[in-house]
Amino acid sequence: MVLDYDAATDILYATCPDMKQEEMLHIYAAFAVMVKTLKEKNIPYLILDTSSSQLDMHQEDYNTILALLSTDLAVTGLQKLARLVSPDEKREGIVRQFLKELDAHQSLPYVVESFTSKEAAVTWLKEIK
Repeated sequence: MVLDYDAATDILYATCPDMKQEEMLHIYAAFAVMVKTLKEKNIPYLILDTSSSQLDMHQEDYNTILALLSTDLAVTGLQKLARLVSPDEKREGIVRQFLKELDAHQSLPYVVESFTSKEAAVTWLKEIK
């Protein structure tokens, strides 16, 4: 996972690692570093780029990682998360369903939106509501 912080916009840009079954612990550790960075620097905006990462794990395990990440992000001060979507429609369907179920069961303190371009994501993150 590569992290890049832009202090001018207060946006942390993170590239999602490949999601491989045999790498689950490493994946969670990488997300933990991202969460720690968000928390320590009190960063309100995150772009999570999943556009080029591969998914090769059981759906239940993928959902577990998404659930843990969602819970961990909830205590960081994050306000907006912009996802750069994967071209894998099956994966995007899983994520959409996960977010729908998550929204029905708990209220997250941050907003999640999906985008196909970094420029659109940055524009949304910089909008003041």
